[in-house]
Amino acid sequence: MRNTSRTAALAAALLLAGAPALASADDVTDAAAVDTVTAPIQVNNVQFTAENTADGSYGPAAAEIAYTNASSQPATEVVFAVTTPDGNMVDMYDDVGTFSPGVTIDHTFPALEAADASQVSVAQVTFADGSVWLNPGLASAPAATDDSGS
Repeated sequence: MRNTSRTAALAAALLLAGAPALASADDVTDAAAVDTVTAPIQVNNVQFTAENTADGSYGPAAAEIAYTNASSQPATEVVFAVTTPDGNMVDMYDDVGTFSPGVTIDHTFPALEAADASQVSVAQVTFADGSVWLNPGLASAPAATDDSGS
């Protein structure tokens, strides 16, 4: 687990500001999360960045997610789901480490997809005691993949 010095204001649920088309490597698209249920992990901020591809177009490069463990016990794994407004899951991020209660974590994940108006939600949380929280607001909890943040 690596924390960076950048922190974001805590917000229980933020609607992704319609992400503008990715235009340049320096562009950053601000996004945020919508959790329709009270999750033990609160997503504070999401930013998708773009990069210039080999063919000269721009595509998603990374997703930076700032989040806080709002539960009373350490989490050891947090799985995020990226969904379109109609509920289609387009990407997942799996963060593994020790995430203490009340601490803001700011990790970056490789972005495979970043659609306009995507939503980032907490899909699953595993705690140090072995218990698991699954988001009942998602159609199905995704199988965890290891996209461990940096």
